Amino acid sequence: MSIRTERLTRDHENLGRLLLVLGSHAARVRTGEEPALLLMQGVVDYLIDWVEGEHDPVEQLVLARLERRARWLHALVLAHARELHEIRLSMVELSGLLARAQLDPLFDRDEVASAALALVTTIRRHALVEDAELLPAAEHALDGEDWRSIESALRTPGARAPTCGDERFETEFRELAAEAGCNCEYA
Repeated sequence: MSIRTERLTRDHENLGRLLLVLGSHAARVRTGEEPALLLMQGVVDYLIDWVEGEHDPVEQLVLARLERRARWLHALVLAHARELHEIRLSMVELSGLLARAQLDPLFDRDEVASAALALVTTIRRHALVEDAELLPAAEHALDGEDWRSIESALRTPGARAPTCGDERFETEFRELAAEAGCNCEYA
């Protein structure tokens, strides 16, 4: 891994912390424990905001540059881009499901748990493919001009990794920050 792909890899590590929390709370829902639905929805909503505003724009730029430079990876890049879209839809759907569950004491625990665990699995698989295949291919195939453009996007003011440095996260989700082990001074 080089400095060129370090941010995306670090993002995936931090994302993994949030997925661990979401997955553990989903398992609690399934076993009938008192659900932390608001916390789960907070994680999902945070992920939606962060993925859409911070991570995916950079990832999409890497994919677009990789598509132009490494045509032999067309099928993998296309599948990865489609999966990004499907993940976004699943996150929005899960957020709505969690919002409705908070209003209904008789909500379908299995539906909530299954949706959350499926999302966790999909995102983990997506990040694994990216880290194992797409980022190494990008390291090899992209040239200096490509990386200057991408690095410029990485230095966008306000760009940050999930779990640290986000005021909303640190103030509203201190419990989550502690559980995720983000080591933020606000946790």
